[in-house]
Amino acid sequence: MATDFNRPTAFAGSDRRRFLKSLSVLGAAVVATELVPPAAVGQADRPSASSGSVPRRAFGRTGVQVSILGVGGHTLAMAKTETEGICIIHEALDAGVNFMDNAWEYHDGRSEEWMGKALKGRRAEAFLMTKVCTHGRDAKVAMQQLEDSLRRLQTDYLDLWQVHEVIYDNDPDLHFAKGGVMETIA
Repeated sequence: MATDFNRPTAFAGSDRRRFLKSLSVLGAAVVATELVPPAAVGQADRPSASSGSVPRRAFGRTGVQVSILGVGGHTLAMAKTETEGICIIHEALDAGVNFMDNAWEYHDGRSEEWMGKALKGRRAEAFLMTKVCTHGRDAKVAMQQLEDSLRRLQTDYLDLWQVHEVIYDNDPDLHFAKGGVMETIA
């Protein structure tokens, strides 16, 4: 079926009003769902009382519960100030968001620094992950990046460390080669 991009969309005229009305009904349904007692909804989909209101799910087969929403370090470091960035993390944690995503290279390390400052004294509340950005370089580079990340994040452990931007055809060969980044991750 061909799409005519020049014709009015479904959001034009009365269709737009109908869409907005449907959206408001959906919003009311979400609010009503939050008012229903947890036993009526199913405990698997409900966060614990101490975790705010953001639901959590099992992280793979690990048994670890992570929020269905996360804070991305790349966007975090675009806050106007460090104080605002720290406030974003604190508000997210208070709302039950515990998944914190980052990467060694985001904003030249600023995102890891801000996240580290925000998690000071609250590290146990977060599932903290960051990414190694070797882009095919060796295990020695990966280890230096890990040390940089741990220092900036002000922690001595990560919950997840993964390779960032596997984008070129030969990246897996470079990562898994003798002396490659996977020797550091494994």
